[in-house]
Amino acid sequence: EQQTTASPAAAALRATSPEEEAALGDEFLKGHTTLTMTPLKCAVAVASICHFSMSYSCAIIAGAMLDIQEDPLFSPLDSFTKGALVSYMMVGACLGASLGFVADVTGRRFALLNVASLFVVGTIAMVSAREIWMLAAGRLIAGFGVGVSSTVTNMYISEVAPAKVRGRLGAWAPLFGTSGVLVSYGVSSAMNQFKGGAWRMQLGLVIVPACSVLLLRGFLIESPSWLVSKGRIDEARAALRALFPGVSERALALELRTLASELGRAKVADPGQGSAVLLLLTNHRWSLLIGISINVIQQVTGINVIVYYGPTILKMAGLSQSTALLATFVISFGQVAAVMANSQLVDWKGRRFVAISGTVVVFIGLGLLTGSFCLRAGHQSPMLAPVLAISGMVLFR
Repeated sequence: EQQTTASPAAAALRATSPEEEAALGDEFLKGHTTLTMTPLKCAVAVASICHFSMSYSCAIIAGAMLDIQEDPLFSPLDSFTKGALVSYMMVGACLGASLGFVADVTGRRFALLNVASLFVVGTIAMVSAREIWMLAAGRLIAGFGVGVSSTVTNMYISEVAPAKVRGRLGAWAPLFGTSGVLVSYGVSSAMNQFKGGAWRMQLGLVIVPACSVLLLRGFLIESPSWLVSKGRIDEARAALRALFPGVSERALALELRTLASELGRAKVADPGQGSAVLLLLTNHRWSLLIGISINVIQQVTGINVIVYYGPTILKMAGLSQSTALLATFVISFGQVAAVMANSQLVDWKGRRFVAISGTVVVFIGLGLLTGSFCLRAGHQSPMLAPVLAISGMVLFR
């Protein structure tokens, strides 16, 4: 099937020197190290909107829950019901993440469009809920979108972005995600001025970015790497041409050859499935273990508690509801700034430095939060407890 690459770029398939390959590879960087919007950046931006929708959907419950529990349709809500309502999204996320392999069958683009559709359907269910089970069902459906987005968005960006700017473009998804958290807290803080907190509007606004992905689907080009893996070489070349319109045919052919070569090595490593699973488990098991451990640490240290119950935690530390919402909103600005700084550091200082320093700061933040609640429990330093809580949350986030 791969013999269809013969013309017009057959010349690129002959042996090339390392210098020639480097020069051809640099053609893919044109416009991507500046502020110029390119088709690649547009594709990455549209995919990253899925991450914005994901984070907004997750974090908006933090502010909305303060008003849902006061709504006559649902009150009174005990602690178990409130926890379950929040957790239903995580149940859906686990199921959605486990189905990430579907993107290997349907393609990255189709999976991302389905993520947006899940957010739309789930949001409609939540906004129209008249009973608690309908609200939970909507959270569950949106949770599917959260799980699929958490796996497919970064996969898509890593496959379409050139290696030399992959760290920078790869940071777009977490930056959009952090912005989603920031916007959710801003919305909750603003809606708190209305009677009942307008919680249905808070939950419903995620339809805006979700529908944006569907409307801008023309910018979402299918991953050339996935197309090559399916033997659809001509479509892969067309996708590369759409993503990199200024690149020569010779460079495109060389990139196709590289993608096919990498796929071939993966098949040799795992001839039964044609994937790199066994290669990872044998030759790179320690790197794989460390990468998984970093993600586990991120979860077990309580990131979901901080995101979902941020305003509640600050209220418990001694702040009023309006002040807690405003403080959480301001803290999120710091998180956005940190993501932007890390997007530059990750290509400059390396992934290892960012991962280690970030983990250290997380534990310092947890220490300050612990100190805050120890003071609160002992009825000591009522002014210091909120300060420690806010400082801890800033460092943790």
